[in-house]
Amino acid sequence: MARTYDLMLLADPGPARSAVLRALQEAPDVRPDAERPDRYWLQTPHGEVQINIGSKDPVESIHFLLSFSHPELPELVARRVLSVGNDLGMRLDDVQWGHEVTPANLPEFGRFCRELAARPPIEAPETRRPWWRFWG
Repeated sequence: MARTYDLMLLADPGPARSAVLRALQEAPDVRPDAERPDRYWLQTPHGEVQINIGSKDPVESIHFLLSFSHPELPELVARRVLSVGNDLGMRLDDVQWGHEVTPANLPEFGRFCRELAARPPIEAPETRRPWWRFWG
């Protein structure tokens, strides 16, 4: 299973829900999800990126969930997300990197993501029974 990464567009107050929906529906590289009205899919040359919009109106957050399936994907997606954010008056935040992503620091963000993708995945610890449970 490919590891995933979450980029977030944030604003407080955010844009009207109708503006977010219009921007996503008019984007040539975005398609709506067939099952959920709050989910869209960004098409890239390296695979799809899941887009989830917040439930509030105005929309304070839009999440872009991508995988590390291709080393260039995070930076490519960040460029596209910056464009969407600029149109909606939202900023791109990256909690895992710990910085706002801007056009000026995109190369640094790309390096961070490539280094992160190269690390071996952290495996979940074995599930052990509670210390107080002596049987089975």
